[in-house]
Amino acid sequence: ALYSETLNRTYINRSGQRIMLSIAYGRNQNSESTAAHRPEFCYVSQGFTIKGFGKEKVALPAHSLNVVRLEAQADRRIEPITYWVTLNEEASTPGLERKLQQLRYGLQGFIVDGMLMRISSLTDPAMRPGGKPDYRLHDQFIADLEQAMTPGFRPRFFGS
Repeated sequence: ALYSETLNRTYINRSGQRIMLSIAYGRNQNSESTAAHRPEFCYVSQGFTIKGFGKEKVALPAHSLNVVRLEAQADRRIEPITYWVTLNEEASTPGLERKLQQLRYGLQGFIVDGMLMRISSLTDPAMRPGGKPDYRLHDQFIADLEQAMTPGFRPRFFGS
């Protein structure tokens, strides 16, 4: 199996906004066949169209977190998505940065574990200001999740 363990939860804040968290842990992140899959490919295979793909930074108290932002849509379901991948205790996004991390660990003889961290929410098409997704809810959730964790565990989920 690609992932050794997965966790999926939906959280609801005081305003009734729902946010979905998915964490997928894999013991071996050294190759394409064993590394975390990119959500944009998984959503497309489920019939969604993807738009607005881009990389951004989320400000956390101790550091900034590089994330991927995209929007998946199927019929009237619009799902803004924020994600990143951890390798060992380093957060990364897909592309050259992650490939170099995999290569560096492989050349040192390490088989590293990692996680796909995905945050998503549902957006009402009628409530979209300017037609663009608003990721402030995601950013607040990420910051709150990090602060809720014991400091020693934070690098495993958010890098250092």
